[in-house]
Amino acid sequence: MPSAPNLGTLDKDVALPSGIEDTVQSLSWSPVADKLAAASWDKKVHIYDVAAKLRAQEVSTLTTDAPVLSCDWAKDGTKVIAGGADRKLHLLDMATNKQAVIGSHDAAVRRVRFVKVPGANAPIAVSGSWDRTVKFWDLRQPASETASAAITLNCGERVYGLDANGELLVVGTADDQPRVHLVDLKNPGEILKTMDTPLVRQTRAVAVNADGSTWALASIEGRCAINALNAKSSRENFTFKCHRDLPVNNTTQIWTINDIQFHPVRKHILATAGSDGSFVFWNTAQRCKARGYPRVPASPPAAPSLSSIFSSPTKTKTKTKGSGSDAHQAAITAVSFSHDGGVFAYAVGYDWCRGAAGNSRDIKTRVMLHNVVADDVGGQKRVTFLT
Repeated sequence: MPSAPNLGTLDKDVALPSGIEDTVQSLSWSPVADKLAAASWDKKVHIYDVAAKLRAQEVSTLTTDAPVLSCDWAKDGTKVIAGGADRKLHLLDMATNKQAVIGSHDAAVRRVRFVKVPGANAPIAVSGSWDRTVKFWDLRQPASETASAAITLNCGERVYGLDANGELLVVGTADDQPRVHLVDLKNPGEILKTMDTPLVRQTRAVAVNADGSTWALASIEGRCAINALNAKSSRENFTFKCHRDLPVNNTTQIWTINDIQFHPVRKHILATAGSDGSFVFWNTAQRCKARGYPRVPASPPAAPSLSSIFSSPTKTKTKTKGSGSDAHQAAITAVSFSHDGGVFAYAVGYDWCRGAAGNSRDIKTRVMLHNVVADDVGGQKRVTFLT
C-alpha cells in the first residue's frame, strides 16, 4: 500500500489493565454498555468494565478447558457466549457470574454470534465449527454439553469466518477455492445461497454491516472483498489490497488480515487489522481509505491515563516501520467497535504468522483502546483503493 498522507498516531491509545497470558483471538463489546470481552488462548474470556473512563478493571472471567477462539455478547448485554478448541459452547451469566455449557461440536468452535431470528421468542446463538457445521442454539433449552442444536446447517467445509447483522448471516469456509454461504435469518433452516468468494486465498475473517445490506471478507493474501446483498450495479462489489509493504527489490511483503469489522453507526466504515501490526479505517461507499495508523510496537510505551482517549487528539510525530522483516513485529489479532462506535478496541500480540522463530518475549499481549475521531470515519485527504 502506498504511504498515506492521512496517517494517524497511536500516542493517546490506552492499554487496559491486563491479566491476559496469551494471544487474544476475539474481542466483543456489549451492545448496551461499556464492557469489553476478550477471548484468549489462555483458556479464558476476560470481561472489562471501562464505563468509568478514568479507570478500567477486569470484572469477570469465563474459564474453559482450552484456547478460546471467539466470544460475543447477548443483544441485551446480560450474557457472554464463547467457543474454542475444547469444542464446547460456554455461556456466562453476567448477573450471577455463573457459567454453563449449552452445547458442543465435534471439532473446535471457530466463531460464535448472538443473532436476531424474526419470530423467535428467545435469545438465539449461532456457532461455526471446524466440524463443517453451523448450529443454532435456543437458550431456553436446559444447558448441557450433549444438548441438541435447534438447527444444524452442513457447510461442506471447515468454518473459518462467521458474522451476522440485520437478517443476514454470512459464513466463510475453507476450500481450495474458498466459499461463502449466505443465510436469511427469516428462514434459518436452510442456506439461501452458496458461492465462490472473489478472493483466491484462505478466508480469515467475515463481517456484516449494521443493517445487513453489505458483507465483507478478508484473506491471508492481504486483500478484502466488499459485497452488497442486493447490488444494483457491479461497482458495489469489489476487492482491494491492504496490509502490504512497499516493494523492495521487486518483492512485496503481504500480510494476513486477522480481523475486520464494520462501524455500528456509520455502516460504510470498515476496519481492517493485520499481521503487520497496523489497523486501517476504510470508506467502502467512497471506495477509499479514511485513515491508516502506524504499526504498533512489540512492547507498550508509557501510556496516558484511560480518560485521555476521550479528549481531542494532538498532532505528534510518529515513527513507523516499513519492513516486514522485523523478527519481533507484533500483530493485531482482533478488533471491535463499542456499541456507539466511539471507541475502537484492538488486541496486540503474536499470531504465529512467522512460526516459532518469530515469537519473542518482547511481544507483549495487550488490549488497547482507541478513541474514534472524525478523521477515522471521514477524513479530509483520501487514498484511492488499489483494486
